Amino acid sequence: MESVVDMYFIHPACRFDSARLTFQPVYQKQADFADYLERRAPSTLSSSMKQPITAKIGGSLFDLPDLALRLSAWLNRFSKDRVLLVPGGGPLADLIRRFDRLHRLGNEASHWLALRAMSVNTLFLHRLIPGSKIASDPRDTAAEGVVVLDPYEFCTRDDTLPHCWNVTSDSVAARAAIIAGATRLYLCKSCPKPEPLTWQEAANLGLVDAYFPAAVRQATFAVEWVNLRETSPASGGGLLP
Repeated sequence: MESVVDMYFIHPACRFDSARLTFQPVYQKQADFADYLERRAPSTLSSSMKQPITAKIGGSLFDLPDLALRLSAWLNRFSKDRVLLVPGGGPLADLIRRFDRLHRLGNEASHWLALRAMSVNTLFLHRLIPGSKIASDPRDTAAEGVVVLDPYEFCTRDDTLPHCWNVTSDSVAARAAIIAGATRLYLCKSCPKPEPLTWQEAANLGLVDAYFPAAVRQATFAVEWVNLRETSPASGGGLLP
């Protein structure tokens, strides 16, 4: 993960981005920036590497006293797989939403602050899952094991999602799954999924964020709902089209 200090010493010409609350390198030419991305980005997955599965861990689960045990039990089924976890926003993102209402922060600032909050949750999940790693690029995963994505760093590099509250960790996870070449996306939530719904109907009910139907429209992977609050973690319902 590249820190502000790292960025400063690698790129002396930096400016402070007040919306993203970080220093950003200033490039004289677009080609310089493209060359930087090419040198910094991990190489494309080789055919010998397993395609990962991606799972969004909802922030509504973070108050479970036994969350570490539930995650461990659920992740055991993927012991031979490459697993990419995307943290939800949870109470920290809700706090940013409240600040936005109170102080009229606006979509741009709220978007990056909420992603910062999700990065705190990345560290939280990393501590709950022994042996896990943290990555800023969904492709930067080990041959086997669990990697927790830093959403802020990821969205800084892959700035394709709209900057508004219609986009939450559901859509971030979908975008990460696409970039990772995932075979499946699991949405780990705190409730069972009502019987068959389209993603648009699920969004209308507030079960996923409003942008999620568009985020998975061109996806080639299956999406599965998991109610992790159940005593025995298992998929709640079938696959949504």
